[in-house]
Amino acid sequence: MPLQHTCYLPDPSSDPGAHPPVYRIYRGPESGLDPPPCLAGPGAQWLLDVVALRHQPSEEPQVLRGLQGVQDGDLVLEDGAVVDLELGDGDRLGLHERCWRLAGSGEAAAVGRVAGTRAWRELEGTYHSQLFDLARLERDGNAWMLADPGLDTEDGARNRARILSLVAGASPGAPRPR
Repeated sequence: MPLQHTCYLPDPSSDPGAHPPVYRIYRGPESGLDPPPCLAGPGAQWLLDVVALRHQPSEEPQVLRGLQGVQDGDLVLEDGAVVDLELGDGDRLGLHERCWRLAGSGEAAAVGRVAGTRAWRELEGTYHSQLFDLARLERDGNAWMLADPGLDTEDGARNRARILSLVAGASPGAPRPR
């Protein structure tokens, strides 16, 4: 699921019948747009709780915690320092804290194996592009994937089971995807 909530939203000031439709980029409350429905409310707060794991064992702390999600690949820490989480070449691996905990709170190399699973690649290929396609996720009936896996709700339990399945499929003894 997205570490940053930057996404396209229909421009409320444009003609609703315009073709092609006019979109604006939602970058959080400062964008002046209402959040997408799937990001509104307390059930989506977990998506902003991000940890940054070091890639290799070192003297640096294993885990750094951000303040309010990721913006343009950067995670701002409590002391104001900025950590680069750009995909593939960032300073650290960024994860939702709940997912990291469900994965056993391990090192980046262990947790990062999830990205090598077929299930993750299919999810990433469908919804991850320059901006995460929240609208498509909702249209496809998959907004439950954004439910807080720590909540005792039907969607929370379903998402928790999905995350645990991804983790189990990424374990060292699991069959590798073809």
